[in-house]
Amino acid sequence: MKNEGLNDKNKAILAEKEKAFDAIPGPRIGDFYINENNYSRFTHDWGDSIQSQYENINGSFYLGNGYVSYSGGLSPAISKVDLELTNGVKEGVFWFFNENMAMANNGIKVWLNCRLNCRVFKLKGE
Repeated sequence: MKNEGLNDKNKAILAEKEKAFDAIPGPRIGDFYINENNYSRFTHDWGDSIQSQYENINGSFYLGNGYVSYSGGLSPAISKVDLELTNGVKEGVFWFFNENMAMANNGIKVWLNCRLNCRVFKLKGE
């Protein structure tokens, strides 16, 4: 069940963050890119292009209010005009600070308790 195991305050925080994430247009950091049947996630937005993570490299996706930041390896950038949205949706793992209190050892990995739906993009014509 979505949000299972989160306390009420964290459920409310997550709902607010998810609403802000869903309002971001186009390919977002945290969304997925499919190429040759392999998925990677977008990791850095340059405005007119976007980078994804190297295949099989895990990183950390911090879920802020209206943004996501990534820590990990990056692949070369892809021009956004070369991307198209698919009909697919894939669940992505994010984390945020417990009860929005930024301090050491206070992160919540939104994994087993909750996953956010992310868009899936591919190169045009593939």
